[in-house]
Amino acid sequence: MISVAMTTYNGEKFVQEQIISIINQTKKVDEIIICDDCSTDHTTEIIQSLQNQYKDFNIKLYFNEKNLGYRENFKKAISLCTGDYIFLSDQDDIWKEKKIEEMTKKMQMNANIEVLASSFTYIDENSTLLKGEEKNNTLYLGNIVDKQLKPIKFEELLVHNYFQGCTLVMNKAMKEIFLTYFTNQIPHDWLIVILSAARQSMYFWNSPLSYYRIHSNNTIGVDNLGKSKFSILKEKFTYTFRSKYARDGLNLINALCDSQFPFDVDRIQTMKECEEFFNAYLVSLQKGKMIDLSNASYRKYYYMFRTKNGALIDRIYCLLH
Repeated sequence: MISVAMTTYNGEKFVQEQIISIINQTKKVDEIIICDDCSTDHTTEIIQSLQNQYKDFNIKLYFNEKNLGYRENFKKAISLCTGDYIFLSDQDDIWKEKKIEEMTKKMQMNANIEVLASSFTYIDENSTLLKGEEKNNTLYLGNIVDKQLKPIKFEELLVHNYFQGCTLVMNKAMKEIFLTYFTNQIPHDWLIVILSAARQSMYFWNSPLSYYRIHSNNTIGVDNLGKSKFSILKEKFTYTFRSKYARDGLNLINALCDSQFPFDVDRIQTMKECEEFFNAYLVSLQKGKMIDLSNASYRKYYYMFRTKNGALIDRIYCLLH
């Protein structure tokens, strides 16, 4: 049984196109669970119209009594799903027609996969492919080739969340783990992938199976698209920008420590090392002195944390401050 967990909030412009793309999958879903977070536009009317039009697709619409925010709303939608496989869906993307068929097949062929992410193709507000972004896109910084299935390590996800929720499918076991150890201190998708990686069951399949829409109202998106090269570069030389991922990483580690998840000894040690690295990195930015990479753990996490260009900008930043 296959479920889709979708959350909506004032998504009237795109939600119909996304739901239709789910309905048109080559492998039919068994239920589409939609939790609306107090929309004030015509989102819910559009969904209700689709419910009447496609009665065989078991579209269930739930209305929140108060605005929960996207993290709590996704938790609610996931909790209401009954499928063996649960796909997460935003309200504004478009799924390629074989997304469900191909991802469930990968899960079924690999029993050790509890969470699987895919790559994507960028589109704009008009569902047009973004120039230069027509093929395969991913936020993952590790080495990988097209169509590769790759296990994702726990330590990689301590320094970045590479995988948007809209690219994920999880099995029922991971659903229960996510609900048990849920915290709204960090994004729901980061929590899903990091807990799965802690169980050595998080995988990335580098195949573009959805169109990821970039527009002005994205709740979480790819910040640099649409900006000028100068404005992007200028922003990268600010403390706020350079420190963000380290601060996010420290928040993640604190939330994981508070979650009571039964991490093994190796994962606990990894979190301690990574926390030490983040703190040292922030101090290096504040003092304008590049972090001492002679420390093996600093070097290990730094080169997961920064690209070559990012490392160069760090050095220039410290020289200028």
